[in-house]
Order: sequence, then C-alpha cells, then structure tokens
Amino acid sequence: MRLQLFLLTISVFIYLSSSCTNDSELEMTMSSVADKKGCTFEDLNDLGKSSNKNIVFDTHAHVFNGLDIPMEAVLDELQLKWFGLDIVVELIADATIIQNIRNKAPSVEAEIKEIDGLLAYYDIVKTPPQKPLQAPASTFENLMVTPEDFDEEFTQIIDDAFDSLFVEDSMLRVNLEGVEEFDNFIEYINESDLDPGVHSDYDSLYQGFFEPSISTASYGDKTKKFFIYILGHPKRNNFSGPIRRLIRNLRNSGTGALSFLKRLERFRFLNALELICTYSVHYGDVDVYAAALVDIHEWLSYPSFEEGITSVRDQIRIMEKIALLTRGKILPLVSYDPITDIRTGGENLRAVEDAILNRGFVGVKIYPTMGFRAYGNSELSDFPEYIFTRSSSNRREIDKEGFGKELDKKLGELYDLCIKYDIPVMAHCNRSMGKSRTLMERAAPTFWFALKEISKFRELKINLGHFGGERGLYAKDYQKKPSWTWEIASSPIDGVWADIGFWDEAIIPQRKQKEKRELQAQRFSELFTKTKSSERMMYGSDWFMLAKSPARVEYYRFYEALFKQHQTRPIRQNADNFFSYNAIKYFGLHKKRDQTRKRLREYYGKQLKKMPEWYVELEKVLPR
Repeated sequence: MRLQLFLLTISVFIYLSSSCTNDSELEMTMSSVADKKGCTFEDLNDLGKSSNKNIVFDTHAHVFNGLDIPMEAVLDELQLKWFGLDIVVELIADATIIQNIRNKAPSVEAEIKEIDGLLAYYDIVKTPPQKPLQAPASTFENLMVTPEDFDEEFTQIIDDAFDSLFVEDSMLRVNLEGVEEFDNFIEYINESDLDPGVHSDYDSLYQGFFEPSISTASYGDKTKKFFIYILGHPKRNNFSGPIRRLIRNLRNSGTGALSFLKRLERFRFLNALELICTYSVHYGDVDVYAAALVDIHEWLSYPSFEEGITSVRDQIRIMEKIALLTRGKILPLVSYDPITDIRTGGENLRAVEDAILNRGFVGVKIYPTMGFRAYGNSELSDFPEYIFTRSSSNRREIDKEGFGKELDKKLGELYDLCIKYDIPVMAHCNRSMGKSRTLMERAAPTFWFALKEISKFRELKINLGHFGGERGLYAKDYQKKPSWTWEIASSPIDGVWADIGFWDEAIIPQRKQKEKRELQAQRFSELFTKTKSSERMMYGSDWFMLAKSPARVEYYRFYEALFKQHQTRPIRQNADNFFSYNAIKYFGLHKKRDQTRKRLREYYGKQLKKMPEWYVELEKVLPR
C-alpha cells in the first residue's frame, strides 16, 4: 500500500480525490471501461477531422518523459508535503524506481531518429530524412499503456519498494498520524492469506476498474495482495482515520500511477500519440491539443537540479517533430522560466522567440506557483535561499540583492515579446505545484489583473490554467475570497481566459456523485449567467497528469454530455464557446490576418505535404 502512495506522488501534479464507498457505484464506473482499447500509429496515420461541426480544442495538455523533469525534486519538494508525509530521498534510492526510468527513457537524439523514421516512411513532411527500408518498430506498438506492459524487472522493483516501505523505521511510518493503527493494518496485510480466490469477482473487478483487461500476472505477489484487499475484501472498511484516507486515494487512483511510470520511461511521441488515441479515437472527438513544455527545475533545491534534465532547446526540437508527426494535431507551447533566462543570459527568451516564429509553437507556459508573481516581484524579498548559493561553470550566478527587480525585468521582456507577436501566455493558476503555500499564493489571479492594468501590458492574452482550481468551485462560499475560480470568472478585465484542466471531481467514483454533479452544473450555470465565463472558459484535460486519474477515460465524454445535453440552458448555449470559439480567439486564430494563424499557415505549408484537417476546416469556417 505504501508503495502505491509513493508511486502516486511521483506524478508531476498530484490531485487528491475522494472515495467510492460501495461496490455498486464502483461497478457502474467499471462497466464503462471494461473493454480493452488498442491503438497504433497505423490507426492514427492521416487521422481526419472529427464529426463535430466545430473544431474541438484541448487547451491544456503536456507531453514529456522522465528526462524532462527533475523527478526527485518534484516528488520530494512539490508533492509529499501535501500528503502530510515525508518520504526521504533514501527511499527513492532504495526502490531504484527513478534511476530505472532514467536508464530506460530515450535520449533526445534517439527520439528524433525514431520520429524522423516515421516522418520519412509515411511521407508526412515535404523534406523528409532518408526513408527507412521498413516501418519503424514504434509504428506497431500499442500506444495505450496498461500494466500488461510491465516487464519482470519493473515488477521486481515494485515489490522491492514494498519491502523497503514496510520496515519499522520507514519515514512513512515515522511521520504518519495514527502509527499504531497503521502497524495493525500492515500486520493484517502481512499475515492474511489473501489471494485472488478470496474474491470471486476479482478478475472482473480488477480488470474493469483500473485499466482495460489487466492481467493479474502483471504484478508481484505483495502488490496483488494489497489490491485484493482494498478492492474486494469484506474487511477493507474496518480501519478509520489516516488508513481509510490512504485506502480511498489508492482505490481512486488505481494503477494509473503505475502506468504513469511506464510513460515516463518511453518515447515522448508515444505519449503524444496515446493522448490522441484516447480522446480522438476511442473516448472523444478532440481535433487539436495544446501541449505545453515544462521548465521548473531552477526553483527546486536538489543538488542535482541540472543533471539529466532535457534543455529547453532540445525539448523544442522534439516537440516540433512531434507536432509534424501528428500532422498538426499537437499545437506546442514553449516553456519559459525567468530564473532560467537569468542564468543563461537571455537564452530562454531567445528560444521562446525561435519556437514561436520558426517552429510552429503557438504560446508560452509559465509556473508562477514556483514562487514569483506575474509582476511586482521587486516588492518581495523572501525567496528560497538556495537560489542564490548555487554555482555552475556554465550558468550565471544570481545576486540576491535586486533579484525581485530582475525577475520583473525578465517577465516584462517576455510580455513585450508576446504582445509584439500576439503570443498567448498560459500560467499555472491553482494552489498546487509549489513548495509552500506562501510561494503558491504568488500565482493568484489578482497579480495578473494588476499586470493588465499597466498600460503597456493591456494587450497581453492570458490563460489562467486550471481556472483557479476546481475545489474553489465546490466551496460553500465560492463567490468570495479565497476562491480563485470566482475571482477569475468575475473580473471585468479583458484578454483573460481560463481552462478547466484536471477538473475531475464530478467524474471520479464517490459516495455522493449525483449531488456533486448537480452542484457542478449549478455553479457552471451561475458562472455563465453572472460572470464573463461564456467568453472565458475553455475545455482542457491536463493530460499526462490526468492519465493517472480514474476519470481519464470518461473525462471528455463527461464534459461533452454536460455542455451539449444538460437541461440547464446557459450551459448548453455555451458548448461552442467552451470547446471551440474561446480557444480560437485565445490562440489568435479567429481572423486570417491574426499573426498566429498566418504563422501556422506558412509553417504548415512549408513543412507538411498535407495541411492539418482542423486548419483546413478553420479556413472554411472563418475565411476572413
């Protein structure tokens, strides 16, 4: 069990969810995902426009692997503290999970070589590399990750991690509230004779809820033993307090966390293709995905913060290839971090400009929750000390005196560039993905609105990603502070959008799901009638992170049904805006003379033998 919590926290952005408390509700969820869905590149090759009358945008997605993020730091500094736990780095080393991912994850050059083979073999680009004699092996690989993909080495690592977590002095045990109850729970697990025969419906229960058609042979004995307990054993509800909370988090997350690990060790383009396979083939009708790069490591304190992290330039190279491979279904956003720009003497901003002007990128992604405001950082002085004590042979050191002012200077240069070329900015705007609550509060929408009040920045286009955080929507006093959702929705300032990336609370199995969905619909209706949400709210999945959620399969279909079939008129009336028109305006695709639309038309015309289907449709629907 403790391993599962550990694996859950490895995810780059964790989202705690509540529990399904009875088997009938669980079975309702299982029935919708029980069939196995396969998909290969052959299935996606030359995938056309969906049957929707409008172009459907997913405005918030990510595509990366374990070499693109500082995994140890993300785990230890951004995730574990929000569990109230402190599993130290030694645990990671004992389990060897992260090192295993690093050893297996493809290098930049290996990935580019594989993509080039696909581009040439399938005759996708106008100037292809040398055509291989046969289709690359990845052509036929099933893109939909399931635990059936877990090899013997991976299974052994999982069981070894279980052993390391069960010891008496494990940090999980030491720091967990209710240690005595926890020890009783572990003793029960260890001494019980649970096996698949204990629960007569084990196979269907296991296969249906977690992943399509999972083989029980995919896991080690300890792992299977625990899953049996939390899924079907009649005594699973005997424990209370911390143990119950841990169990319900595991039940809702299922093997999504384990499959997430496999995604971290494979080609990035396979993760992009799985995204398309999931929401354009099997479980949705999305036409285009805005996939953002990630750059956060400079704000984290690990000594190895620079080691093994793919540079922004190399991430741009790979993502450009992925966008071409998907024939434009992936619209990439480049990452920007002001500390990276300071340390590299402006190289980050130059990379942003190159990506936008020459490589088909359409926006910029930043993470203020790491510890900076949209503007006005010169007023701050309490930045993490380790930022100023690092040294590197090829990177500039940072002077503590005037650091806030230098952040504002760099951010101002970014905004000037974005306004000049009509580049939209996506900012993480949720109380997550930060080292402390104090630092995360610097991402508050109020700082973005203050920025927009400055005359030279008024034309900046901003998407406040995650719409302030879904939990603010369900709060009793959600129309008051500290609800960022209502603050964003009700602001009169123009040029502000917000996506609902990872808003899965109404979809995941839980005791009062009907009530949760009714409350969500009520609040959405209020947002559309009382605020500017009709021209502001956009669909977003936050895929790659969403891939570990129990809502991952039903996510798009749930919102499609909500907006197109709900009895509440304000919601139905805004379906086109939510899925299509707001994104078109945000990305600068509304008019033929819009800069982004013009750049894409020229870029696709130069690079691809066939224009993207969604772009062809855009030219028909909005010709002027």
